[in-house]
Order: sequence, then structure tokens, then C-alpha cells
Amino acid sequence: MKLSTKQKQDLIDSYVQNKDIRTDYEIVANTRTQMSFESLDKNLSLLSAIVNKHFIKGKWQKKLSERIIFDCWHQRTAQHTHSHIFLIVPPIHNVELVIMRARCAWHSIGIKNKHFNFDLYVKKKHFGTEESISAYNIRDFYDDINLGLENKHSRH
Repeated sequence: MKLSTKQKQDLIDSYVQNKDIRTDYEIVANTRTQMSFESLDKNLSLLSAIVNKHFIKGKWQKKLSERIIFDCWHQRTAQHTHSHIFLIVPPIHNVELVIMRARCAWHSIGIKNKHFNFDLYVKKKHFGTEESISAYNIRDFYDDINLGLENKHSRH
């Protein structure tokens, strides 16, 4: 989906203004393989389920106000498929603990896929402002488009 400049700016502004969305972290779920976006979606959905089940006791699917959301923007490069992630973490959860659990779970999902070596890269305000981090994560992937590769985003 190609966003207009105004749509992109509106989206960036909404990410930065919503303090539940952790734009102060740069998070990338790397598969280190050329996986389809459909498979990446399934693995990220599993990651979301594992993390939410860990932090929310009981029927976590029904406790919407407590749920941790992974807002994912997929990218495929010539070397691998990965997803830039914004975390939406309710105040009742410690974001550092959520990230540590997500990192362990993502690595385990890769091991269960037998031949994948998944990595979850996390950097706190690695570059620029929250606005520049948001803009980087939702950018149009011109290199991918020029190479004829897919460009898609999804929300888990």
C-alpha cells in the first residue's frame, strides 16, 4: 500500500502523539531468510500470543485493555524478510520486561521452525526523534519497489 505524503505525516503524528505507542524504541524482527509475508504474519501472531499469555493471566484474548499490541510494518530486502515493530504497551506492563520476553520468544519461534535463526533487534532511541523513528519504520520502501519486491504492512 503506497501512502501519500499527507497520509504518512498524519500516521507519523498519530504514532508520536499516542503515548501508549512506544515510538522511543526501534524494534526489528528479523527472519534471516526470504520468508513470505504470510509466514511472517503467522510467526508474529504467535509472538504476540506468547507475550500476551505470559503477561496476562487467564483469558488474555478477552482482556483488551491489558493486551500488548505489535504494530508491524513488513519489509523484504534482497537478503531477508523482516518487520519493523511499534509496541503498544498498556501502563500496567513494564516495557523492558515485555521486550525481553518478546526477544526470547522470537528466538524460540525461529528454533521451532528448525532452520531459521530469528533475531529481535531493539534499540532505544537509536537515531533522531520519535518522529524520525516513526517515519523510518513506516516509510515507503523504494528500494524494494525498484527491485520488484512486495511492500506490505499489517497489524497484529
